[in-house]
Amino acid sequence: MTSLAIQRPSIKNKAGVVTNPRLWASSAGYEFWIDFGHADLINAMGSTNEGLDGHGWSFGTATHLEGSTGDFLSSADIDPSCFNCNATFVSIVGPRIFGTYDHALAAARFLGYQPTKLTVRWFASFPTVNTNDTGCSLAMAGAGQTLLIYSNGTNFLLSDNVPGTDLGAAVDTSWHTFDMAINATNTEWFIDGTSQGTLTTPTDLWPVAMQFQTGGGANRLKVAWCRLVYS
Repeated sequence: MTSLAIQRPSIKNKAGVVTNPRLWASSAGYEFWIDFGHADLINAMGSTNEGLDGHGWSFGTATHLEGSTGDFLSSADIDPSCFNCNATFVSIVGPRIFGTYDHALAAARFLGYQPTKLTVRWFASFPTVNTNDTGCSLAMAGAGQTLLIYSNGTNFLLSDNVPGTDLGAAVDTSWHTFDMAINATNTEWFIDGTSQGTLTTPTDLWPVAMQFQTGGGANRLKVAWCRLVYS
């Protein structure tokens, strides 16, 4: 199994860690986080002054669910607060900034070296699975998915924009960490730290945006948090 260990500055140095998703498009850094702990993130900016749509994001009809039934720090009984893509053709799309030389050059100012890899991690579940392209992706604005982790109703898969697919583990409805470790040559993907395979990294498609989507039909998606980090 390929290691997901990421070289990074000391944990004591918080510079370059962007924890507010409203600042993704306007902040230099090497690590970017979004945590769906409250509905304000997916409410319209005009009603709360906090919505992501006022900060370079776009989204359709999605709901926020507050966790209430999990056990303390337990991986056996999980119920996080999350957003829920619970309707047909819904997506949440961030600013298109990731994967270019200029973005990596800014990250290098914090890392102390020029990064060669972008790792993306989601904590997510597919509470209903079917045969369409619901999933978590890096996407070209208005032009489809560059790299997409999704379910076909039977297995989890990684898809690229070539197109090509890599078949992974049997699908289930539990919460998992889903990762993509991207370099200039290959993209390897993981479920709960276990490698699922690789695809050739697409070219001539960067920069990309973080996207969570429901493609239609009966598929559904929940996401508690997401992290992107250069290394």
